[in-house]
Amino acid sequence: MNESTKGSTLHAVLLWGVPLAAVLAGLTVWALGGRYVETDNAYVKADLVPIYPEIEAQVTEVLVDENSRVEAGQVLLKLDPESAEIDVRRAEARLVAVREQLAAARKQLEQRNDERALAEEQIRYSSRELERQRELVAALMVPASRFDAAEHEAMQAKGRLRVIEQGIAELRVRLGPALEGRPEAHPSVMEARADLEVARLKLRRAVIVAPESGRVVKLPERGVMARRGASLLILVRSENLWVEANFKETQLGLLRSGQPVSIHIDSYPDAQWRGHIDTISPASGAEFAMLPPQNASGNWVKVVQRVPVRIAIDDGPQGLPLRAGTSAVVEVDHSAGNRFTRLVGRL
Repeated sequence: MNESTKGSTLHAVLLWGVPLAAVLAGLTVWALGGRYVETDNAYVKADLVPIYPEIEAQVTEVLVDENSRVEAGQVLLKLDPESAEIDVRRAEARLVAVREQLAAARKQLEQRNDERALAEEQIRYSSRELERQRELVAALMVPASRFDAAEHEAMQAKGRLRVIEQGIAELRVRLGPALEGRPEAHPSVMEARADLEVARLKLRRAVIVAPESGRVVKLPERGVMARRGASLLILVRSENLWVEANFKETQLGLLRSGQPVSIHIDSYPDAQWRGHIDTISPASGAEFAMLPPQNASGNWVKVVQRVPVRIAIDDGPQGLPLRAGTSAVVEVDHSAGNRFTRLVGRL
């Protein structure tokens, strides 16, 4: 190839090849440059399960170590059961007392029924006596006071019967289902039995077990007093980890649920996890703060807000444990590369 041919080829390359390569490079950067949305305001999150005691007692045993992994149902702590045991015995005694009260009421009802039979017999006798005295008074054989006394006795017998029948009605109401041979269905027995079950439940709650699998933190020391309403320890669930990324509000227009996400954890700079956008918060993070911003005040400065985006973790390197609260960098592919396809289609 002579010098003139070489010069023509170089001239053609410089004239057409270099500009074409520059145009292709520019199109590639333009097409892919806006495809990803990135933020380093992201953190690994996990479900934190505070464990509260249901009885107030001292911690007698701590059976796990700080930060150790536990399985669902594993015993974590034991509390002093003495107070709960006393409550169980008290509830058992109350249940026995209620059953004995029903048995005594049943006997009392039988006694009242016997009294009613005697009262009815007394009424029949006083009625016959009243008729005899009426006839004797009419025959002027006895004074009228005898008739008055017999009439008074008959009225008293009827009054005693009414009182006895009222007592019987009251006892029948008190006995309720026990009249039909079902004392266990009586409300008082059911209530006492429920109290006993609650007392036994509290006794079982003196042994605190893990409700889920995970790691335990902030364990109490032996001898600490467990109080209702105050957590004894926290369980960090090892499953269902996710990443919470706080994107600027100006980036939200590009984000949709289901978009793929690349995740880099600061603890493992050379590793990468894959995930997808799960949900986008309906409000900015400032709205959930203890003291939300008062934008209606006079001294107002516009600040770009950030909105939490929950990113589900699909897969990643094995053997690299993720820890809640660690920092991350996320990169969302919102399929902006389709701009190049649309451009080619127009051309």
